[in-house]
Amino acid sequence: MLYIVISASIHGVVGESHSLSERVIFLLPSASTSQAASGSSATALRCFNLKGKSSSKSVNQVQHTHATEAMAEPAYTVPAFSQRSAGEIEEYQRVSSHVGKGLASIQKELHRMRVATKTQVENIEIKREVQEMMHKKVTSITETDKAPDFLVALRPHAAWEKTPVKLFCTVGGHPRPIVKWYKGGKPVDPLSAPGKYKIESKYGVHSLIISRCVVSDTAEYSAVATNSHGSTTSKAFVTVNRPAGGAYGSCQLSGQVPHMTVIHHSKLEITMLDRFGVSFGTEGGSISLVCTMVVVPDLPNVPPLAQWYRDDKLLKAGKLAEIKVGGGAATLTLPHLAKDDEGLYTLRMWTKDGTTEHSAYLFVKDAAPAVAGAPGAPISVKAFDINSDYVLVAWKPPNTTNEAAITGYFVDKRESGSATWSQCNDAPVRICKYPVHGLSVGHAYHFRVRAVNSAGISRPSRESDKVTALDPAERERLQVIKLDGKHEVVIKEDDLEGYVTLPGEPTDVHASEIFKSYIVLSWKPPSPRGRAPLWYIIEKSVSGTGAWQRINTAVKLQSPRYPVFDLEAGKKYQFRVHSENLYGASEASKPTDPIEKVDEHGVPSAPGQVVATRNTKSSVFVQWDPPKHPNHLIGYYIDASLVGSKTWAPCNHKPYKHTRFVVHGLTPGETYVFRVQAVNIYGLSDESQESTPIAVEPALKSFILIFFILEFYLAALNTMLELSYNIRHPIVPLKHQLNYEVLEKGHVRFWLQCLKMSPAVTYRFIVNDKEVTSSDSHKISHDVNTRVIQMTVDHFSKASEATYTVQIHDGRAKNQSSLVLVRDVFKAVLKEAEFQRSEHIRKQGPHFAEYLSYHVDDDCTVLLVCKVANVKKETVFHWLKDEEEIVLATPPNVMSGSVALPISLFSRKDQGHYKAKLSDDRGKDTSVFDISGQVFDDIINAIAHIAGSSASELVLQCTPEGIRLQCYMKYYTEEIRTAWLHKDSKISSSEKMRIAGTAEMAWMQIREPSEKEKGHYSIQIMDATKSHTRTFDLSGQAYTDAYEEYLRLKAAAFAEKNRGRVVGGLPDVVTIMEQKTLSLTCTVWGDPSPEVTWFKNENEVVSTEHAKITLEANKFASLTITAVTPEDSGKYSINVRNKYGGEFVEITVSVYKHGESPPEPKMGGRGATPAPLASKTPAQTPTPAQTPIPQTPTPSLKSPTPSLRSPTPTAKSPTPPRHVKSPSPARSLKSPTPPRK
Repeated sequence: MLYIVISASIHGVVGESHSLSERVIFLLPSASTSQAASGSSATALRCFNLKGKSSSKSVNQVQHTHATEAMAEPAYTVPAFSQRSAGEIEEYQRVSSHVGKGLASIQKELHRMRVATKTQVENIEIKREVQEMMHKKVTSITETDKAPDFLVALRPHAAWEKTPVKLFCTVGGHPRPIVKWYKGGKPVDPLSAPGKYKIESKYGVHSLIISRCVVSDTAEYSAVATNSHGSTTSKAFVTVNRPAGGAYGSCQLSGQVPHMTVIHHSKLEITMLDRFGVSFGTEGGSISLVCTMVVVPDLPNVPPLAQWYRDDKLLKAGKLAEIKVGGGAATLTLPHLAKDDEGLYTLRMWTKDGTTEHSAYLFVKDAAPAVAGAPGAPISVKAFDINSDYVLVAWKPPNTTNEAAITGYFVDKRESGSATWSQCNDAPVRICKYPVHGLSVGHAYHFRVRAVNSAGISRPSRESDKVTALDPAERERLQVIKLDGKHEVVIKEDDLEGYVTLPGEPTDVHASEIFKSYIVLSWKPPSPRGRAPLWYIIEKSVSGTGAWQRINTAVKLQSPRYPVFDLEAGKKYQFRVHSENLYGASEASKPTDPIEKVDEHGVPSAPGQVVATRNTKSSVFVQWDPPKHPNHLIGYYIDASLVGSKTWAPCNHKPYKHTRFVVHGLTPGETYVFRVQAVNIYGLSDESQESTPIAVEPALKSFILIFFILEFYLAALNTMLELSYNIRHPIVPLKHQLNYEVLEKGHVRFWLQCLKMSPAVTYRFIVNDKEVTSSDSHKISHDVNTRVIQMTVDHFSKASEATYTVQIHDGRAKNQSSLVLVRDVFKAVLKEAEFQRSEHIRKQGPHFAEYLSYHVDDDCTVLLVCKVANVKKETVFHWLKDEEEIVLATPPNVMSGSVALPISLFSRKDQGHYKAKLSDDRGKDTSVFDISGQVFDDIINAIAHIAGSSASELVLQCTPEGIRLQCYMKYYTEEIRTAWLHKDSKISSSEKMRIAGTAEMAWMQIREPSEKEKGHYSIQIMDATKSHTRTFDLSGQAYTDAYEEYLRLKAAAFAEKNRGRVVGGLPDVVTIMEQKTLSLTCTVWGDPSPEVTWFKNENEVVSTEHAKITLEANKFASLTITAVTPEDSGKYSINVRNKYGGEFVEITVSVYKHGESPPEPKMGGRGATPAPLASKTPAQTPTPAQTPIPQTPTPSLKSPTPSLRSPTPTAKSPTPPRHVKSPSPARSLKSPTPPRK
């Protein structure tokens, strides 16, 4: 007889106190179908009850014996129902009822056992395969070394006293990193304070627990993870607060009612119930994240302390975030959603056991655009590097899936308190940074950004936080001095610098931002800077030319930052900065190294392999490899698409920093593919390859084990997928995307270049969705050798504003590239085309090949030069200054190809508007050059460089007024910046120290010198780049000799000034007829009053009736001869003198008879004598010698002790010069300086 053995478990049998489960074994004979159907056998079922572990050994033996006997029966006859006895019928009914009741439970148990057994078998098989695979691939796994990386970084904490703080972090890397903890840069040692610190490390999670915090625990804590491949650090700040009104430092007065004990937040027990999940919102809408909880004790006046974080950043209540705690719930409401609000939100509650927290992700999608196809709004607009009139605005680019690529951004600003926005940039900026200058000092501003593509302009971003335009260095210049530990005195560094007028030069001039659109110059303010308001002057120069040009001519710059936009591509520039205030400008700073505006990096490369795995019934876990060239990566955008659909939808709307992301909100049962783009300030990278399609359904419990198995096959599989995709969808690789070039005749050339091209290539140009074919106005061609496809537009006009697209087909491969020329970009191209067209027309006649510029010769002559072309003999050239023609002695020769206008002795009078005109019968051209402002300063600096290089050493010249120091040079004008110094202190021109010069030299004269004026003197001649210094040591013997010579010259000048002299009135020759009266009258002067003596033929004349001599008021001397006769003819002379000297004047008198002709006149003269005569007798007076005329001294290169004998100066006479004889000889004089070499 064949039996079927069925085993089943029955749980929770009532009435059995010793066992909770029973095992029942049913033995069923294999009866025929009819027998089983009729149920005629009373012994058809044998039931054995095995009661768990409490069953005894004897029972087991009995059961085994009965089972053996039952299976050993040779045959079994089912008795007929009529043959059953009353006892058998009762037994049969009892057994049947038990079997009927347990049959359903037996079937359920069989199904459960079948499923459980299958699951166990599968798990055993998976474990076995994993162990085999890991045993085979242990080398490849263990040898994948990686530097430490914080998967979960430390978070900042704020705690109350006597509460614990737990710092957690998760670290990856191979070999397994070792983590050490630091507090304020010093290692944390648990043994130094037993019970204070507890350090744990379990399952890759590292923790530092600080028990019963005190205020002194406030510090920056850091975890440093280290292995053989490097180290990394994560930092977080812990702030421990003391409750207000606490027991510390307070006392309770007797007789007063004590305050109720304050219940601290850490004394509450909090259990979270309903928690917020993954949420979805839309820009411009609102959303609330709610978490309900049970608080014990639940006191209305002591709500629990709840802190909300977004991406580990603590949120504060404000107009953008409303936080409420109470009524058994913690709520965060975001009333004005923006994509900036997207992120991982965490609610952290302070409890009795520390903290409890919950996190979930919030997704915020773009609102509907104002224009179809316009991009989404930019994200995370912030202002950096804030100065008094300059800020740097930065943002993150939006995700673009089905929209056209972004071509640029507009930055807007508004003053705080105003609702009016103004646009900062005229043309869209292509990178996600823009320097805004021209702000008002002390005003507060907000900024926003709008993205632009071919379809239109996006919605504006969320405005930035308020920033105030202030000088950050102003606060650093303040010093606080504490008096008696109570009072504070605030002073400025200006007060410590003393009285400073001219500021110092700026330092550390460099380019802090370098892009293709602009560069930003930065520098350090001068020290000392003075108390007067300070501004800056910036100059640029093409590297290697030495020609400096001012940049900020119309801007009074007050910040040590300045953006420069108008730089030519391909050229390298140098920059320098001057400080300036109301007293003048400083020296120029040190020039920068050559700088060229280029985009140093560009967009990142595409991310690597993308792997999608199941997560939940509506989410998928996506991870990818980072790009090979991150180029200052900001984050990633993840896109999803249904299999078979060409429409992509963004999974996140804010750049995500990590390389793994859980995509939520998917439709269960659908199959998706995913792609990833990398993001930086230049924009979005190319899309990664699509992931393998994956159906959205819950992951198996054995997912982790299966993942380890699949990991070994992913690399090969994705390589095959990539090859398969490239084979099925070949593309024509492009070396250069579609671009434009403006040609010299105003034609515009659109071109692109392929990496590969076959002779069978076909293509077409599409302009605003209309195909353009080759014609006279649009010339389309290609070159297989250079792989260039081009279209030239002959007449580029306003109608050419469009989107240009090239579609290429080369066999099965294809590609296309587009260029958007609209709005400001198009205006710039049109302006350049029109300029080139007008230039082409201009060059058909006589024209300037090079416009006017200046050049300074070695002799300091300024030349305005230009080059002309396409001229002939009939071509006329004119020079004009301020619209008045300049006539040169030699007309310009235009046939030489170069024309120059020399300006000698250049000075401020030569400033003006210069113009060169060229004309003939074919046309005319004009070149204009404005010599003023920075151009004038540059010319003066060039002259100063030549003059300073040629300057001689200082030489000494004594004068009656004082001691003069002279510096000879090729040319000097007062516009050249010079500085005279005495003992390294700058000298200002005054009555005591007079500073002046001539065209040949600069000089400084010390009037009435004294001992104070001794010392080292120097002159500094400053040009644009350096200072030329010449010196003289006026001390010791040099000062003694100079001072003696000065006294001698001063005495001589005094004597010359006060000596006796004839002021005027006497003629040289007198012709008179006889019997007439002769009157010789003159005016004399001297201090003291001079003596007057008259002579005739060198014999003194005595006053008589015939010849009468008079002197009235010691001023008017006269000799009157009445009734002259021929005997009165002769040579008369007058000698006027006092103690300082005198003057001898001769008059020739001729008397002729009545009727005779007057005789020929003979000239007399006058002379000066430095000393009085010893006798009035002319016979004792030696023949006078003519006083020598002193010549201009010429300096040697260096004369530390020059000869100091100077010539006696002669005063100018109001009467014409005559031939004069002096009654005494002149002194022999020497030149004070040796002849110039």
